[in-house]
Amino acid sequence: MQVEKAFNSAAVKYDEQFTNSAIGRLQRNRVWNYLARAINSAEYPRVLELNCGTGEDAKWFASRGFKVVATDLSPAMIEAARIKNPTGVEFEVCSFAQINDRFLPGTFDLVFSNFGGLNCISEKEIRLLAEEISLLLRPNGRFIAVVMSDNCTMETRYFRRKKMYEEANRRKNTNGVSTTID
Repeated sequence: MQVEKAFNSAAVKYDEQFTNSAIGRLQRNRVWNYLARAINSAEYPRVLELNCGTGEDAKWFASRGFKVVATDLSPAMIEAARIKNPTGVEFEVCSFAQINDRFLPGTFDLVFSNFGGLNCISEKEIRLLAEEISLLLRPNGRFIAVVMSDNCTMETRYFRRKKMYEEANRRKNTNGVSTTID
């Protein structure tokens, strides 16, 4: 519930603060370049997107002929996504824990998760989610996820240069880290 509330409050400014920022565009274009090389809509036509946020990736998939079901636990993110994508994508409010109750086994050719949604759950929850995803995928389906690493050299250097040593080592915390989403 706490994560949902955080993303609900972030939804209004998410595109302005991240999606349309220089770093947001650079990161997203890097992911899209990888996807363009790794998959195509003829081989992987049915996509389930987890933690879709405001629907930027769903829009990209749909523009390339994929049939997309995009999910997020935040109703505000889903509403923002629907406004950006009036047709071609099915959006659903759905948490990671609900996907197996919502979708039939073998329904999808590709399950996709971008920009750290998986970083918001525990290792135990990730293991359970991996099992659920394997059931949702057709044989030879793919799961592609972008997760935030526990090592970011540029970030560490930045914080050390600013003499913010606690921040420089924050990714080494194995108990998780609180963060401000908005």
